Amino acid sequence: MWKNRDTTGLDNKMIYFKGEKYAFIGLIDARDNKTENVWAGINTEGFAIMNSASADLSEEPEGMINNGRFMKRALSECADALDFESLLNRTNGNRKVAANFGIIDAEGNACFYETSNSTFQKF
Repeated sequence: MWKNRDTTGLDNKMIYFKGEKYAFIGLIDARDNKTENVWAGINTEGFAIMNSASADLSEEPEGMINNGRFMKRALSECADALDFESLLNRTNGNRKVAANFGIIDAEGNACFYETSNSTFQKF
C-alpha cells in the first residue's frame, strides 16, 4: 500500500510503536515530537491503513482533527478488516475525522471507507 502525503510538510519518518494490542510501523510528520498522528502504517497482524483527507465529509469546523490519531488507534487495535469496521461502528458520532481510509489485511481483504464523524460508507 502506498501513501502520497497530502500535506505541505515534506519531512516524514517511520516510527516503531508498541500499540495497545499490536506493534506497528507508522509514517509520521518528522516534526511531531509527541507522535500522536500516524498517516499510514502496517501492524504485526498484517493490517495496513492509509488515508486521504476529505474536507467535504467534515461535519464541523474541527472535522479532520483526528484523522491521524484514528489511524494510530486502528493500527494499535485492529488485526483485520472486520476489526476496523467494528472500530468504525463503535466510534460513530465521536471520531472527528473526514477521510477516505484505505485498508488491506493479511487475509487479502482490501476496502475503502469514506468516513465522517458520524457515518461511513464501505467500498
